[in-house]
Amino acid sequence: MLLVATGFVIPAMFFVAAIFVAMYAVAVYWSARIDCEVAERA
Repeated sequence: MLLVATGFVIPAMFFVAAIFVAMYAVAVYWSARIDCEVAERA
């Protein structure tokens, strides 16, 4: 809860969080795609 409150004190934290969420989403998408490609080869 304290981390969310930090975003209201320092609004730039919401921007930083959005960047990290986007990077996490891309990593999950790419890893699933790579796993499918590896499974097709096996």
